[in-house]
Amino acid sequence: MAKLKLREIALLALGLFIGACCGFLVPVLIAVFQHEDYITIAKSRIQVGDERGQALGALSDAWFHSECNYLDGAVDDLFMYGTRNPESVTVVVVTSELSEGKLLVTFVGSLDGDVALTMDDPTPICEPPIFTALEPN
Repeated sequence: MAKLKLREIALLALGLFIGACCGFLVPVLIAVFQHEDYITIAKSRIQVGDERGQALGALSDAWFHSECNYLDGAVDDLFMYGTRNPESVTVVVVTSELSEGKLLVTFVGSLDGDVALTMDDPTPICEPPIFTALEPN
C-alpha cells in the first residue's frame, strides 16, 4: 500500500471521529482512498513508453476491461475497479498510440465522476461496451 500523506492521515482520523458519531462519513472516505489506491497501483505497474501488451497483463486483476479503438490506431483501455455503480466506479484509463509499428502507452490515469457521461459518446467504439458492466441507475 502506498504511503499515506500527513493530510490523508488527518482526514482519515477526522473521518473516523465524525463517522463514529454520525455513521456515514467513513464509507465515503474509504471509497476516496480506494479510488486513489487503484490509480496509484496502476501507475506503479505501468510506465509511459511501455508496450500495450505489458499494460494489459499488469492490470489483469480489474473486474472489467474494455478496449476502445480510434481510427488513427490509438487505443484506450478501460479497466474497472471497485464498485459496479456508474457514479462511483474507478476506471483506470491506459492510452496507447502507434509508434514505429508498436502500440506504446502514452497515458495512465482515471476517469473521474460519472462514467455514464462517457457512455453516450459514439467515438470511439469500445468492446465490450462499458454499459454492459455497470449496474443500471
